[in-house]
Amino acid sequence: MNVNTESWMQASILCRGYGATLVVIDSAEKQAQVESYLVSKLGGTTTDTVWIGITNTFGEYVAGNGGWINYGQGPQTYTNWETGYPLTTSKYNCGYMLNGSPNTKWRNAQCLDSKKAVCEYPSEQTTPTKR
Repeated sequence: MNVNTESWMQASILCRGYGATLVVIDSAEKQAQVESYLVSKLGGTTTDTVWIGITNTFGEYVAGNGGWINYGQGPQTYTNWETGYPLTTSKYNCGYMLNGSPNTKWRNAQCLDSKKAVCEYPSEQTTPTKR
């Protein structure tokens, strides 16, 4: 499900309100699934960017991989960063994804920026819902 434009934390709270979390992309297969979903719901335009469930708010180099963690799940092992990202500034601690073919790479931004979000339900519910 994708939700309205919010800060990263607001988007995370909104997802939890629906019984979901910000999407955690932990494999190339999941990346492809999210890309397909975004194209179907948002049309694949690069002007739309969406928060995903990775953060570095606890500081760089905590938990390995530059400190990037899956929201609520531990160190981020799969990555799909845009060339030159993640930016290594202390102010850009939340991850987002570009929504536009052919570039659906990840970037990082200030957590208070406004972006759409992609929520995912626990694995027993397999069909995303748009709200």
